[in-house]
Amino acid sequence: NIAQDIMDSGDYEKAIGQFEALDGYKESAEMIKECSYKIACALYEDGEYDAALEAFDSLGDYSDSKDMITECTYQKARTMFEAGEYKDALPLFESLEDYEDSIRSLAVCRFATENERYVKELARDIDDIFEENYLAYKLYDVSEMSDTGDLCYYMIGEECSNKVIVGVT
Repeated sequence: NIAQDIMDSGDYEKAIGQFEALDGYKESAEMIKECSYKIACALYEDGEYDAALEAFDSLGDYSDSKDMITECTYQKARTMFEAGEYKDALPLFESLEDYEDSIRSLAVCRFATENERYVKELARDIDDIFEENYLAYKLYDVSEMSDTGDLCYYMIGEECSNKVIVGVT
């Protein structure tokens, strides 16, 4: 069977076309689903989670498609989480309930989004303080003085000589 040979070679899109041309012959409908499933798995493996979600969803109850929808959602949420896109990851983790480490990740997302305004305000305050007191700061290369080899801002002046203000890695 040509369609089966094409499927076995890994050209699933072309195999689907061949199976569709068989117009319901024997197990062609089942083979189309198997090819579609393998395409969805390849999308998942390539990290194309949105496309994989769509492909698994179109398969309904075929094989473990429902489980793979959950896994794709989780991986998409993790990718957003790792990129610091907590606001976007939050609803995905909410939908996952207790899947893998979703509860912990959800808590971090909630904390980050609820405190985002505070963090932005704090960063602005730090920038303002630095600009206002720029002459009181000087950047030294203290890699020989530091066990970590970091660059550090040291305050200079009578009262606060050599106090670390900000570590820069």
